[in-house]
Amino acid sequence: TGVSPQRCGCKKPSLIDLNTEMSTRAKQNLLTEISWAAGFFDGEAYIGITRDFGNKYQKYYYKVCIRVGQVSRLPLDKLQSMFGGKICRCKNAHQGYWEWRVSGQDVYAVLRLVLPYLVLKHRQAELVLQFGVTTPSKNHWGHVVSVTEEVTNHRRSIWAAVCELNGGRALRAE
Repeated sequence: TGVSPQRCGCKKPSLIDLNTEMSTRAKQNLLTEISWAAGFFDGEAYIGITRDFGNKYQKYYYKVCIRVGQVSRLPLDKLQSMFGGKICRCKNAHQGYWEWRVSGQDVYAVLRLVLPYLVLKHRQAELVLQFGVTTPSKNHWGHVVSVTEEVTNHRRSIWAAVCELNGGRALRAE
């Protein structure tokens, strides 16, 4: 003689409860993946802003990026499946390595996801996101609109702060 769920105080889960549970599990898995990526970034990634001088208009051009180099490609494939980006083979004096890269607007999307979980690279991520707010807009022809000198100076100060946090090599070369 079986005991009905009502008599033992048990509640038989309905289809709606199961869907909610599945949704909760999916969310937990996603948060686990994002927190893994943040920990990986803390240990292995370069989160920063590169700067090049353009001779045509005699001004600096900035590019936000996240780069991760590894001898094993496996964790980079996982990052690419999560966030997109590109993986390329790089050469060095040793055995070479793989590098996952993401740049431009995609950087901001990645950083917004991992920011709450970053520890060591939290400040770099905050500054890169702040830099994104200063990105010039484009006019209806698709040309970048000039920014004021104040914005240009602010962008340079953010770039300098990120460089300093990343070891300051670019600042010493300036």
